[in-house]
Amino acid sequence: MEGLASRREVGLKWLLIAAATIGAWANRFVQDDAFISFRYARNLAEGHGLVWNIGERVEGYTNFLWTACLVPAYWFGVEIVAYTFALSLAAFVCTLCLAYSLAAELWRDRRAGCVAVALLGTNYSFSSYATGGLETQFVTAWVMAAIWLIVRWQTTGMTKMLVGAALVSACGVMTRMDASVLLAPFWCQVAWLVWRSRRAERWGALACAGIIGALPVLVWLFWRHAYYGAWVPNTFLIKSSGVSWVRGLYYVVLFYLVYGLWIAAPLFWWHAGFLLKSALGGSVFSSWLMWQLYVISIGGDFMEFRMMMPSYPLAMALLAGLVLAAREKWKQGVFCAGVVLCSVLHVAEAWSYPGIQTIENLRMYCDEWREVASVLNRGLGAGGSQVKIAVTAAGIIPYYTRCWTLDLLGLNDRDVAVNGEPIRPGKVGVRPGHVKVASYRQVEGREVSLLLNLPWVVKDLQTLSETPKTMAETWCFGVPPESVHATRVRFLKAQPPRVVAWPFADGRYLISLYVASDPHVDEAIQRGRAIVLGE
Repeated sequence: MEGLASRREVGLKWLLIAAATIGAWANRFVQDDAFISFRYARNLAEGHGLVWNIGERVEGYTNFLWTACLVPAYWFGVEIVAYTFALSLAAFVCTLCLAYSLAAELWRDRRAGCVAVALLGTNYSFSSYATGGLETQFVTAWVMAAIWLIVRWQTTGMTKMLVGAALVSACGVMTRMDASVLLAPFWCQVAWLVWRSRRAERWGALACAGIIGALPVLVWLFWRHAYYGAWVPNTFLIKSSGVSWVRGLYYVVLFYLVYGLWIAAPLFWWHAGFLLKSALGGSVFSSWLMWQLYVISIGGDFMEFRMMMPSYPLAMALLAGLVLAAREKWKQGVFCAGVVLCSVLHVAEAWSYPGIQTIENLRMYCDEWREVASVLNRGLGAGGSQVKIAVTAAGIIPYYTRCWTLDLLGLNDRDVAVNGEPIRPGKVGVRPGHVKVASYRQVEGREVSLLLNLPWVVKDLQTLSETPKTMAETWCFGVPPESVHATRVRFLKAQPPRVVAWPFADGRYLISLYVASDPHVDEAIQRGRAIVLGE
């Protein structure tokens, strides 16, 4: 009977993983920021180096290993979005399998593994970020794999498990450096167990693992300094300043409220003793807690709960056991049904939150900005990639136009990151990564031709009553200046640059400021592919 029950639980595990993967595919999307990594990878594949603008070495990505893994798609001619979907969904399946194993090991019960997989798979944010085009699921899988190997080392004592954990940890850190926050408690536990054992062979195994794991990271760090001239990414200059821990606290608390995880408070209160009985439980809890504090300290994120995803499998591994510890069936049912219902309501009601872009917003912007890139390519014609543009949405538009691009938010530009103008805080503070914007002097100094700011598209030019000067100053039509979007370059001159509208096929228009003269833009105006307003 025990063997039959075991087979049923394993079968249920794979059924849940299959259902979760189908759900993730249904929720698939790609976001604008992913195309920053795509642009770096494409430039590397084409022989230009790991750069944003050809000939300029600035590290505007924070996911080195993920970006490097995208390069083969360009070598073999695979469509990049489909490639990232395949890579991310494979990582998603690995994460679910590892979360199952961790929960089952932590609570000595395979049912806990099934509960963990079910709670992960039904969370809309976790399901959606199984894709997205960024490294979110990729780094989560590396972290979970490292933890699983450490657990295997603790149960088997095999040195190769510890060495494997070190290598996998290195991959996680090179994918995203903050993975070290999640991994630190587990490696501290390893060091403590080795110290307590007082066995020379264990000290040797730890030293071997440490050297093997540290070597690729050190090589990468020294290469980064030699190539980019800095020990940390350029984005660190942007994301480490101007943010508020209050905004981070809002971000973290909102996640747990939206998804109903506050329902777990009574379970934790009643059954926290289960958590304290094992060193592994303490490590999992410490890792989860450190990540929450880290997210709070960096001000959260502007994308809907993306920063919560790397720690979410750990949270579900903990909660799965607490659910089973509540032996009354009604308690288990209320918790699981409540969490799933909150996720369903979150999707059905399409709630939005101040200072945070929902996944649906990210999907919508991606579609719109693809159209913007297409309009520019059609208007500028052959050779249009030589035109210099400046934009805050520095993903899709630069990727598909191939234009030299000034990233107005400074993530891919060191001068803007250091000397840009501070962005006015919103209702819940400044968005992480949105603390500075290029000044008009910087736009002129880089000889930018088309200033797009946050791309604005209007339905009909006939409805515009504003003068070109007013449009240049406010960059938002029919809106008072005090309500203008903060992330736009502030116009300084008495005589504004020309305002040029680029027509869509359906009658809409993309508005741009024509700053530095360019023959391709002039030709587009002469041939009627672009319209100068006010002339």
